[in-house]
Amino acid sequence: MTHITSQARPRPVHAPRDHPGFATARAWWQRHRPSLREALDATADEPPLLPSDDFADELDGPRLGSSGPVKPRRHTLPCELALILTLARALEAAGGHRPGAPATLSVIHGWGGAVMDQIETLLCNSEITDAFLQAGRDQPHIFTLAPGGATERMQAERRKTLAENISKSLMAGRGAIALGAAPSDLPDELRRLCAHDLRLPRPDPAMIAALLTLLFPGDPEAVEPDLPPGDALARLTPLELTTALHAPTAKGAQEVLHRLSAPTANTSPGAVTGLDAVAGQPPALAVLQRLARDVTAWKAGQLAWASVPRSLIFHGPPGTGKTLMAQAFAAETGLPLIATSFADCQKFGHQGDMLGALETVVAEAEARAPSVFFLDELDGFNSRQSRGSAHNAHYMRGVITGLLRQLDRLMATEGVVLIGATNDLHAIDPAIRRAGRFDTRLLIDPPDRAGLAQILRRHLAAPANPALDSAITTAAERLVGTNGAEAAALARAALARAREAQGPLAEALPVALLAELDNRLPGLSRPDQRRVALHEAGHVVVGLLSGLPDPIALLLTPEGGEVHWPAMLFHTRTTALAELRMTLAGRAAETVFFGAPSSSAGAGPESDLARATQLALRLETEWGMGDGGLIWHPGMPLSFQNLPWLRTKLDHLLTTAEAHARAIIATHRDEVEALADALLSEREIRGEALQGRVAKIRERASPPHSSAARAPVGSPPIVPLDPGDL
Repeated sequence: MTHITSQARPRPVHAPRDHPGFATARAWWQRHRPSLREALDATADEPPLLPSDDFADELDGPRLGSSGPVKPRRHTLPCELALILTLARALEAAGGHRPGAPATLSVIHGWGGAVMDQIETLLCNSEITDAFLQAGRDQPHIFTLAPGGATERMQAERRKTLAENISKSLMAGRGAIALGAAPSDLPDELRRLCAHDLRLPRPDPAMIAALLTLLFPGDPEAVEPDLPPGDALARLTPLELTTALHAPTAKGAQEVLHRLSAPTANTSPGAVTGLDAVAGQPPALAVLQRLARDVTAWKAGQLAWASVPRSLIFHGPPGTGKTLMAQAFAAETGLPLIATSFADCQKFGHQGDMLGALETVVAEAEARAPSVFFLDELDGFNSRQSRGSAHNAHYMRGVITGLLRQLDRLMATEGVVLIGATNDLHAIDPAIRRAGRFDTRLLIDPPDRAGLAQILRRHLAAPANPALDSAITTAAERLVGTNGAEAAALARAALARAREAQGPLAEALPVALLAELDNRLPGLSRPDQRRVALHEAGHVVVGLLSGLPDPIALLLTPEGGEVHWPAMLFHTRTTALAELRMTLAGRAAETVFFGAPSSSAGAGPESDLARATQLALRLETEWGMGDGGLIWHPGMPLSFQNLPWLRTKLDHLLTTAEAHARAIIATHRDEVEALADALLSEREIRGEALQGRVAKIRERASPPHSSAARAPVGSPPIVPLDPGDL
């Protein structure tokens, strides 16, 4: 893609010769610039860097100040000149104090981490040593911390070796320079001794202008270069910048810079262009909008990065749009999205390769900052206390320890927003999901009816008309309870069906959408829908009259119905029995209204009967609230041949709870039917509408079924929502 310069936009004027290190870089260029003959004959071999004293023989690194290469190396000049200017800028930011004094420690890290070996080669040259390090009889020693490509244990050994070599150098009175190592990589003792923390800055327009002036002398396009904005240049990696500088002309280099720094635009139907793509998730959208405003304020210099709540976890069922939200946030803020997942890293091989792959993408996010780092499948990093084989436990311990280091690295990098995603928040190792690594947790539930309609409209990308509006409304009502991925798939299938029809697409699309809806989600018959509605209404009425908190949502879905209840922090015996009655109330409602229950109450491990049995079992065997004594033995198999008393006890608890639920429903039959009729009509009741109906049920049902139905005064409070989920 060729960049076309606007004639109306003036080019910024830079003063390349005022850039720190320009004189040093020019001297280096003059020494190594090749003639045509030299360029053809040049080789890349260099004299070995040999230490000259006995102490150096004990160290894992070359001694500084040895003679540099004498043959021209045009192929390395762009990178070398960029590193020289970067080092000079870092020294200027540090107050001009040169590292390398006797018995002092300096660390050099940051941008350019992937080419630390070339920085090492530069610092071993006497020209660069004289320009950037303190002069002295005994030059400092240099040590490089190799990045990635090893298990966490091997990385720990590398850091240990680095610390030992630094200590030897300092004990001998020599200076030490650690390349690629941040202070956090050093033990506390050496961290306190660190005299210079030189973080290499990212590229900026002044640096690029200086490089173009050096590499393309006499080229008029290098005098007043047309460069991308500073924040775009700052996201360039060393590889990208060097690739651009290898262009044959200054104009060619600028065109490559524009191409590499330009954001990737996606204008296809359904493309994510910003947070307007987030549908049906008001709490999550509010948090992301606030974070986007904070990032914008930070970019404008109005807010310190330490004040930005820049790490969060999306958690919830599959297909609810967690990945889309990360993409939407990156598009909204104009930041590059660097994404990976547990599976993406694991496919590289054994533990060391996996951690190396993870470190590679973390380094990319760091180099491209400001950026968004998105880590999917966080539940793959499940626990360092794995109950599997010893090999698997050792493997996961090393992987999770390596991940923790990378998360800490990202949180310490200014400009990186850290986003994780998981289907199961509690499966993640607690050290990963704790505050300080992921500060905010956002529950991502399936979208509501309005959100589903918005998703359909965005993916259909068709002009609005009454027929299409009606079809979208019908489809959204039928999709209630499904996820955003299902709505997007329906829209794509409807578009494909409409393209096969004769006539204009706009006319065929409403018919195609409804036809595809019937094909993909045939739904329940009207009698079955009424049974489901009464079943779910029974849950709500019995739960309310048993003292449970108000439900969050009541849904009639294509495959049945759902009631969403707030999380409870803990149970008393009273609240446990109340939840037991509520769980069996759907089955009880079917018995009251139809004379017998259907199989739906016991269909599968997530059914009402399964959950009620597990609740009763925990009450007896874990919580010390039954006849099983105070012995804690969770996970007991439901094989009662050796414990006939337990089977009898559980059956009594379940039978009694269902009988109480039937009595409540029979007494408050009108309330159950009224709520069921509303659900059949609206298919989704939540928010203020649900609160109003709950208030009427409580008012009409007062006094409650029995004095034991409600939680007594002084019982532990029931918290409606987990604060970490909002």
